[in-house]
Order: sequence, then C-alpha cells, then structure tokens
Amino acid sequence: MASPMLRRLLPLLAVSALSLHAAALSVAVDTGAPAHPVSPMIYGVSAKSPEDIPAKARYSWYRLGGNRITAYNWETNDSNAGKDYFHQSDDWAGKGKPGAFVQRFLKASEKRGTPSCLTVQMGDWLAGDRAGPVTPGTPLPQRFVQNHLHKPGKASPTPDLRDRHVYQDEFLAWVASINPGDASSPAKTLLVCLDNEPDLWNSTHALIFPAKVTYADLLRRSTEAAALVRSRFPKAVIMGPASFGWHGYGTLNDAPDRAGRHWLDTYLETLAQASSAAGTRLLDALSVHFYSEAHGGGTRVVFEEDKPAHLSEACIQARLHAPRSLWDPRYVETSWITKSNGGKPLLLIPSLQERISRLYPGTALAINEYNFGGGDHISGALALLDALGIYARCEVEYACLWPEGPTAWHHAAMTFLRNFDGKGSAVGEAMLPVQASDTANFSTYAYRSDKGGFQLLILNKRGSAQVLDLKLTGKAYGSCRRYVLDAKTSPKAPAHRSEKQDAPAAGKLSLTLPPLSATLLAFDK
Repeated sequence: MASPMLRRLLPLLAVSALSLHAAALSVAVDTGAPAHPVSPMIYGVSAKSPEDIPAKARYSWYRLGGNRITAYNWETNDSNAGKDYFHQSDDWAGKGKPGAFVQRFLKASEKRGTPSCLTVQMGDWLAGDRAGPVTPGTPLPQRFVQNHLHKPGKASPTPDLRDRHVYQDEFLAWVASINPGDASSPAKTLLVCLDNEPDLWNSTHALIFPAKVTYADLLRRSTEAAALVRSRFPKAVIMGPASFGWHGYGTLNDAPDRAGRHWLDTYLETLAQASSAAGTRLLDALSVHFYSEAHGGGTRVVFEEDKPAHLSEACIQARLHAPRSLWDPRYVETSWITKSNGGKPLLLIPSLQERISRLYPGTALAINEYNFGGGDHISGALALLDALGIYARCEVEYACLWPEGPTAWHHAAMTFLRNFDGKGSAVGEAMLPVQASDTANFSTYAYRSDKGGFQLLILNKRGSAQVLDLKLTGKAYGSCRRYVLDAKTSPKAPAHRSEKQDAPAAGKLSLTLPPLSATLLAFDK
C-alpha cells in the first residue's frame, strides 16, 4: 500500500491522456470523484492589526507575531525592534493599559469573525521603556525588564507595573479574562505561538540573547511554555517552534549542542514524550517559516523588491516556479539550499509531513510565515495563488502570509480566491484530483463547495496566451462564470474581472488563458 505521503503526491504527478491539440493545456476533472477537505486555516495573514488588512480579502485568521513581539512587554506596551531597527525600544505597540495593544488586536479580529493567534515570549528580557535605540554594552536592567513564565505565588490578571518583572502566566490570565479561547465560535478560537524564530534570537535580538540557543535550552523553554498555555487554555492550538527557515529546520541554525541531530526531529520527539508524560497534548501544530530562497538572474524572488531586477524576466520566472519547491520532485530551484544539498528538490511539505507521521502523529503542519515576493507584480499574485492551491492539495492545516514589502497583488490574489464575486463567495471546502498535461507551466486546482458549486483555478505562468481544453465528467453543472486576474489592472489596487462563460457542451470546454494570469471558472450546481 502506498504511504500517505506517496498518496498525496500521486495525483499531483498524474498526466492526462487528453490532448485535443498539441498547443493546448489539457485538463480533466471528475467532479464526482472522492474529495478531501481543505482546511480554512490556510488563508491566514500576520498583521499588527486586522484593520491594516483589506477586509475584502477575507483572510480566515490573523496572527500577532514577528520579531517585534519577541520583546513585547504586555504590561507597558513597550516593544523592541531588535536588529530590524537599531534595537530600538519605542511606542510601536501604542499606549494604554496593560495589554492594550493585544486587546485592540483581539477586538479587531473578533469584529471580522476570525480566530486570533497570539505569542507567548520565552526569552529572559523584554522592553523596559520606549526611549529609543539601545546602545550595545548597556547593562540590560537599565533598558529591559526580566521575563518569567511563572509568577511566584498566584498569578493575577492585574500586573505590578513597578517591579520590573513580567510574568507570562499573568499575561495568559489577563487574556483569558477577555477571551476564553474556548472555540465556541471562530472569533473566540485562540491559537498560541511559542515565541518567534528562536533559532535567530542571537541575531535579531543579540542584546538580550547574545549566545546561540541550544537544543537543550529551547526544548526546556518550549515544553514549559506549552504546559503553561495548555493549563490556561485547554482548547487553544499550540504552535511551535516557529523555525525561521531551511537551516533552522535541520540544525537550529548550528546550535552548539546539535551533535548530528536533526532539530525538527528532536523537537517533535521531545514534545511527544513531554505530552505523554503530562497526559495532554503540548503541541498541536509544527510551525515553520518559509521565505523562498529561489533566485532568478542573481536576484532573490522575495525581500529584494527595492531592486529593479526583481522584475526581470529571470526573476519573474523563478518566482512563478518557486512554489514548486513545496512539493514537486521534478523541480530544483536555484538557491544556496540546492547548492548545498547536491542539487536535490526541496519537497518541503512531504518531508515535514513524513517527520510528523513518524515522530508525533496527529500534529498539524503550520507554515506560519511565508512569502514568494512580487507583491507589486502579477507574478507575486500567481505565486501566492499557487502556494495556496498547494497547501490545499497537500492537506496543510495552517498557513499564514507575512505581508512584507509591497502587498497589493498579494491581497488581490487572496480576494480572488476568498471573495471572487465581491459578495463573499470563496472556493470550495474540498479539493478534487486533477489530471493535467503540463504541471510545470500551469497549475490547476479543482474545488468542490459544500453548497454544491465547483471551481477550477488555472494559473498560466507563460508570457503568452494559451489554450485550455477542459473535460469534465461526473456531476453536471448548468452554468459557469469566468473570473480573471492578470496584469491588465492597476498595480496600486489590482482587481480581477468577471466575464460570462459558456457552460461545457457534452462535458467539454475550450478557452484561451491570458498571459501571466489566473483564471477561475465557477460552476453552479
């Protein structure tokens, strides 16, 4: 019997026997075939406040995380930027009573009817003022306050603002006083991250954590923090370790006590053992971050939007194909990763799912920060749509976009999937297998709605118009609407357009896909 990972890959590698003419993309979908559920939690986004994100994009959850939160002091709302900006402590989180910044976030998320994701700090120091840059060598107690998981005695939701000590159990007690995290509704569902990118603490927050974190230290901090969260919020979704990227996954960024052990293997195994000893699950989702390292023409596809070369043809093509590193065994990106691994495909999602299945079954997979760049270009929208389709098809449970740099085309892509008719209609809750003649230059995803509808998403990564020959079998659909997202719209506020589309005759349909475009065919029951 094929392994679960192989069963996920087989439909992706299937090639249709259909080919009405050589120049066409041939796609076949059996609308009555067994479908697997799509997690609604793959449509998340990180934000300082949900109000900063266009409501029309209808993101399914909001995460309050990132480098700024590692040293956030909930008692005073002071925060520290770390190396992102001169290790400055300031009023980035605003003013107000203890937890005011978090409360504003929770209220804005609740207003949109979505779950919230908060962060528990596991380091030893938090911002102690908002007096600007911190000079290296300054004694920590002068500018920072000490952070602890547990307060001696009984924790209270009302902190002592004069003792220069912060307690995470008091923070969680305060959160519980305004949000029980009981999953009684989406707006009350609480997700909790165990800090943020600890494998980079000695880089991003070198003043308060100058030494590289070790396996032993981070495992201790993680198990203790997870136990604390579970005691306060029995139904919360606990996520960790929020590893920053490829080198973090395997070595915890060259941790001193690695001793040849794979970091995520060790993490999963340790949390599984700790959960067994505690009699309760201490990790609900293995959380990793993935910012594509793919390069085209010498330019990285993400984080280099300030360079004109990020819109060169070579970089655009690299960006369009970069999501294939999430799953495709036939694709090898150009990056430092493939130079160091012998030119092998990354296979990120299958490899992580295999580790989970082997070491801590039942744990979800969360890609809690990701970005493929190009937020100022149609290629960025297509790459995001491709990633979202891959998450759905590969049964990833959680995903959360980090909207770094330009974001207009990224929000347009999410709107295209989550609100394609402008009235709240989204792609379906289940995914059907697709047979396609070309899975490299085109990506195709078939969604079936619980309400009876069916949507087919086709991404044309080529710079020229292409013909699609579609064959549908199984359940018949009476009418069809076509939605298109391409470069014809304004880059400042890109929007897709809607067009009438003939329904398939005898289950067959032929249409032209615009260059560099996303086409969504929405079929009514």
